[in-house]
Amino acid sequence: MCTNKASLGYQPTLKYAESYAKTTLPGRKKVVRYYDTMGQFDSDGIMMETEDDVEIFYDPIHTEQQHHVGGLTARPLMQKVMEDGHIIGPLPSATESARYCITTIFCFIGECKRFENPQRYKVGLSPSLMRLRTFLFEQMQKGSLAKK
Repeated sequence: MCTNKASLGYQPTLKYAESYAKTTLPGRKKVVRYYDTMGQFDSDGIMMETEDDVEIFYDPIHTEQQHHVGGLTARPLMQKVMEDGHIIGPLPSATESARYCITTIFCFIGECKRFENPQRYKVGLSPSLMRLRTFLFEQMQKGSLAKK
């Protein structure tokens, strides 16, 4: 998570790189996986922690490309397991984790799993996250913000 603690909450920050594609994503985020009607993975979306019901995601590198997820089933990928350095709930056993991995791999479409010319799995940024990243990147290029 790329945030700095400020006196009134968190200040989104960006790790600057000369290449836009190599910059970090600012702010508190959540990741959601989208499923098609057959239960297979369609794509993952990265959005601001406060966002809900995002219908369009932009490719993080080829920002002119977008992917529509309206009507797809969404499930969060991240869940809190630690707080203040302490485990806050039961963790899965090694057997449960292995079973989860095996069943999950079958949810990827075949084109993503092939060895020759696999299709790239779609991961996108929400419009709000994309705007924040672009704004901070441009501010750093202008010298308005300190580069980290």
